[in-house]
Amino acid sequence: MISLATERAPALRLESTTRAEFLAVIPFMRALARCLCAEAQDADALALESLKQALSRRDEHVASTSLKHWCFAIELEVLQSRSLKPTASRASKRRPLDTIGRTLRWWAPIGDVDLPDALSDLAFETRAAVALVDGAGCTVEEAAAICRSTPHAVDRDLNEGHRRLDRVMSSGGAS
Repeated sequence: MISLATERAPALRLESTTRAEFLAVIPFMRALARCLCAEAQDADALALESLKQALSRRDEHVASTSLKHWCFAIELEVLQSRSLKPTASRASKRRPLDTIGRTLRWWAPIGDVDLPDALSDLAFETRAAVALVDGAGCTVEEAAAICRSTPHAVDRDLNEGHRRLDRVMSSGGAS
């Protein structure tokens, strides 16, 4: 569990409204991290490091933008800077669906298809597009802003992800 209270960072005492806003975003950050990282411990480390950065940079957040989307952008920055793009074996890609399923409404087994395994076979950019648009409910334009990309590129990655996932689902899980 990610905690906002740390002994090393007393400056993280937040106003109750700011604290509540950040607490509400944590499950979404963890779910996105689980979509993007092959190993659960990498996903948790990514979510924690991203949360710490978001808290330390909270004065950069513009009130008119979604805190969740802003935190997603930081999470993608952290992931790319740490080079945690997954390359794990199929057996180590399994994630606890009960934890993630409550946050991302589409994250569940579909027939014989294990969606986390199917997602982890997608390219990083494609997985990010699918996770942000289909999972987190972002628009293509919001996902493009989060990924620092263009709507056209996100749409292309999203369509590729859908095609690949459709193929996997129609074949019953064999990629």
